[in-house]
Amino acid sequence: MNESELELRLQHIEQRLGKAETEKAGQGDANHRKISWEIRDTAKLLALRSLVQELAVCAGVSPERADSTFQRRTLYYLDCLHQMTERKDASLAAQTDDRNLEEIPTDTAFPALFDEPED
Repeated sequence: MNESELELRLQHIEQRLGKAETEKAGQGDANHRKISWEIRDTAKLLALRSLVQELAVCAGVSPERADSTFQRRTLYYLDCLHQMTERKDASLAAQTDDRNLEEIPTDTAFPALFDEPED
């Protein structure tokens, strides 16, 4: 996740906080909990990404390569989860899948970090 992606994610959280403030108290509480989870999930994602980069650099892999592989694996797993959802409920999958075409992976296997030559 690069700096502009992080900024967009934080702006999205700010917008949701503003929206939650204007909604009813009960519904607003639920929205605040969702936003709190999103903030925690974002922090976990950033922590995991930084650990992966640090470990990769120690193993001789560039931070750019680690970040690229992390992004590709994220899209790979996102695709797997959307496929699982589609098998259970195609309508729900259609409603929740907001990916662009370029975000749908064409890889049939898990993207490797160490086994492939550098991009």
